[in-house]
Amino acid sequence: MAKRTAKVKGCETPKLATIAALERAISQLKATLTDKKARLGEGAYRVCVDVHVEGDVTVAARVEGGEPVETRTFNERALLAAMFLGIDPAERRRAIGNALKCIVRGGKGGATIEDAAAHLDEIADECARREGLMELRKPAGRAGAIGGKPGVLVSGTVGEAGVEFEVDGG
Repeated sequence: MAKRTAKVKGCETPKLATIAALERAISQLKATLTDKKARLGEGAYRVCVDVHVEGDVTVAARVEGGEPVETRTFNERALLAAMFLGIDPAERRRAIGNALKCIVRGGKGGATIEDAAAHLDEIADECARREGLMELRKPAGRAGAIGGKPGVLVSGTVGEAGVEFEVDGG
């Protein structure tokens, strides 16, 4: 498959391509670590680094959004608060305590929390439709994945120590 070189258009394209190249370079550099769990210790590090990145950065085709889906215009926290609004504080505390105990036990009388949640979702959706609290939303598309393995050359100093390493592009 032949490489297709994208045309640079607009003032943001060079910036975006540079950022993409740096992100890919960071991925390439992280892959060279021998201890993947290594972390910097506490403190300040005086750093002077030159980075040279050269190679292709690829961007896959944009993924379009899917079919519109019906969603609630309220969240579950608001629904729960509204359910407990008319209950006296002692009864509210008892109901929440019982619910938390049920979560700890994983269910009550053979029914699972997941079964109860699915049933409550059905009821909430049905009532929300009746009250006009549902709307159609089209899932947003997303930009294409960024790929490529540009070569990276890093040189500089960290404190008094010199640092220099290179990762060949792929």
